[in-house]
Order: sequence, then structure tokens, then C-alpha cells
Amino acid sequence: MISQEISMDYGEISIVKNGKKIEIPMRYIGFVSQEPFVFNGSIMYNLTLGRDYEEKILKDMLKKVNLEELNLDYLIQNNGENLSGGQKIRLELARVLLRSKSIILVDEVTASLDKKNSKKIRDLIYSLNGVTIIEVAHHIDDESRYDDIITIGKEDWYENH
Repeated sequence: MISQEISMDYGEISIVKNGKKIEIPMRYIGFVSQEPFVFNGSIMYNLTLGRDYEEKILKDMLKKVNLEELNLDYLIQNNGENLSGGQKIRLELARVLLRSKSIILVDEVTASLDKKNSKKIRDLIYSLNGVTIIEVAHHIDDESRYDDIITIGKEDWYENH
């Protein structure tokens, strides 16, 4: 619902701070899905989506998300058939980070990663300064990373930790 991939029957999703509703334009929000979309074409195109970035910035971003084994000219085929699920997620995370979003919605971002890459990606996500992270996860390794944890269950209830 937050990513606008499905619509609600009723109600709204909003951010409230100190009892005041905050309007945030979608251009400030990035989304990293558990099933990221990749394009047939180069890693460079998948990062930039046609925008101009310095090659060094792109290479640094690949290193930052632990994808330096893929060079910028590497060709993605058949909607990412030649990438692992973890590589696709890290590529989408790099794409979002390049655009310096204020809020990043992270949906099961580490579900398809091994323990080492999972830790590295979470370390990266939670080291970002000035960025609000909203993470949806079935499993949480380290609760101390979070300002707040909300458990959502069936029948319109939630629990705030």
C-alpha cells in the first residue's frame, strides 16, 4: 500500500509527528522491493536509468552495496535471469541511494541474501545520515538498530515495542 502497488479499500497511510500530519511528496521516497525490477541492458543503465552520473560515483556505489564483481558494462538479460535475487536487491538499493531519497521503504531487503551480505546491507542502510528507513521484515536480527518496531497482525491490530 505504501509503495502504491496495491490500493486500499478505505483509510489512509500518513506520517504523523507530534500530532501533526506531515505531507511528503513521492519524489522524496525511495522503495527497495523484495522482488526488484531490473531492465535488460547494462548495469550502468540499471543504475542511472538514463541520467548522467560520473563513472566513479557509480563504481563507488556498486562497491558500497557489495556488487563490485559486476562491472558497469555487464549486461542483464531476460529481466535479470543472470543475476541472483540478492544481486537484484543490491542493484535496486544502489539505484535508490544514488538518488538521495529522504525516506526509503525497504521490503524484505535481506530475505534472499546470505548472512554476510545481509549484515553488510543492513549496516549500510542504517548508517545513512538524514534518511528515514521504514523496513518491512519477517525476521529482525538486531532490535537495537530500530527506533521503533511495530508488529502488525490480523484483525486490525498492531503492537508497538
